[in-house]
Amino acid sequence: MGAPVPVMAAGPAEIDRNFQDGSRSSARALTEQGQASFDAGDYEGAASSWSKILDTLPENDLNREERENALLISLEAYKHAYRRKTAERGGTSEAEVALLRKGLALCDAYTKEFVRVHGGSVSPAVVESRVEVENMLADSGRTIETTPTPILPPTTTDPDPFTRTGIQRGPSGNGLIAAGSATIVVGLAMIPLVVVGAQRSKDADEDLKQAMDEGNMEAINQAEDRKSSATAMIISGSILLGVLTVGGSTMLGIGIRRRIRYTAFSPAIGPRFVGLSLQGRF
Repeated sequence: MGAPVPVMAAGPAEIDRNFQDGSRSSARALTEQGQASFDAGDYEGAASSWSKILDTLPENDLNREERENALLISLEAYKHAYRRKTAERGGTSEAEVALLRKGLALCDAYTKEFVRVHGGSVSPAVVESRVEVENMLADSGRTIETTPTPILPPTTTDPDPFTRTGIQRGPSGNGLIAAGSATIVVGLAMIPLVVVGAQRSKDADEDLKQAMDEGNMEAINQAEDRKSSATAMIISGSILLGVLTVGGSTMLGIGIRRRIRYTAFSPAIGPRFVGLSLQGRF
């Protein structure tokens, strides 16, 4: 049975200050190289290409998701390479174990940089993938020579450092997309208010003209009141329509851009990626 193929999604087209040095294009080239190697069954080559993304993209809030996903698929490629070579050899030698050690060393380097920039702890997905590599190494009868994943003391508001992912992960844009769409709908709902106001204003003008022709002061006052009320409806509806529509469109646009960035470098999850999910806030 063929191995699951991680497929990187396309990232945003805009160039920001973090990618002016060409790191974005370099990361995308490494992504394509890794994918080609993975498709050809060269899992070690895929891991080598994808792991270089961590050297290409600096650790910061904008690159946070891309770097984590690059680490996860690199570790997955190392695990695939280990399983294949072990199966072909019919046993485990130091050559196969070296693949697992490379994965752990990569995870250590990622974790060190993550903690330096962001503080706190890495995500549960990273911890889970690392533990799986450690278990595979333990099953091979070799000892783990890499340093343990550093875990900082928990804060008073977050007692479990392994549950911090939902708080620390970058924005996914889902909330802004939902809020922006809802705001636009509410803004468009102001159109009937403007239409009704315009119709009432027209009716009030006709009543006012008739009352003035008849010289009926009471009818004139009533018509003027209706005219004022209709004008207020038109003004209020027009203002709300413009503000809500523009505001909603802005939120929707930002949300879509964040979602594009959030899913950039996100692999198409195969059978071995079940359980690796992305969460975010806005």
